[in-house]
Amino acid sequence: MGITNNFRYKNFSLNFLIDGKFGSIVYSNLYQYAYRFGLPQETLPGRETGVTVTGVTPEGAPFTKTWKKEEVDTYYDNDKNYTAMFMFNNDFIKLRQVVLSYNLPVGKLPFLKLQSASISLVARNLAILYKDKKNQYFDPESGYTSTNAQGLEAFGVPRTRSLGVNLMVKF
Repeated sequence: MGITNNFRYKNFSLNFLIDGKFGSIVYSNLYQYAYRFGLPQETLPGRETGVTVTGVTPEGAPFTKTWKKEEVDTYYDNDKNYTAMFMFNNDFIKLRQVVLSYNLPVGKLPFLKLQSASISLVARNLAILYKDKKNQYFDPESGYTSTNAQGLEAFGVPRTRSLGVNLMVKF
């Protein structure tokens, strides 16, 4: 989805573009590795005292196992095979572009023989306005590859934010 609008006041104009994507799910290889090495907050339990799990065996017998604090990394590393833990809602809304322009009063400079002139400040990829709270580890638009491998994220870098000035002159 996308929405754009343009506001004008005297010689000034302000244009913005907001866009988003909804309905996608992504598997994050970055988060999987971070989890395995104990980087996310979810891996804090057990670092001081160890982790004890209880349950039942496939035969129905009671089961208890304790990982000492020195072995907690093994406990969290074992979760690497549960891919659902590393799936995220990939919906997002971004402030994609803002352009502030000023139309120069070319009528006051007749010797230049200009039809029009304007100067603009242009900013792109300014902010992520919304994304799933669980997805705090990567940009929703980062990808695995430049091909059409959608739904995978692997150590992707965020989109580049750019700021610039635009001068437009019509003779």
